[in-house]
Amino acid sequence: IGCHHPMQANNTMALEESGWDGLLFDLREKWVNLCKQYRRSEVFCVDASTDQFTDILDNKLQSKLIDYISVMFLKFV
Repeated sequence: IGCHHPMQANNTMALEESGWDGLLFDLREKWVNLCKQYRRSEVFCVDASTDQFTDILDNKLQSKLIDYISVMFLKFV
């Protein structure tokens, strides 16, 4: 959640290189578009505090068990 740059200082990039599959979420289209270009995991431009986010989780996750979650907080000025 808050995938930010698809490769720079990105924990899930390292996991993906090790065979992990997951879902990426960000509010900024800039990062979503870069992730779509450089990452194999599915990425969504959505606010994680909305029903749209939970609907995506309900539809995309085969299990309700989440093995790993990473949340990035950035201060926008």
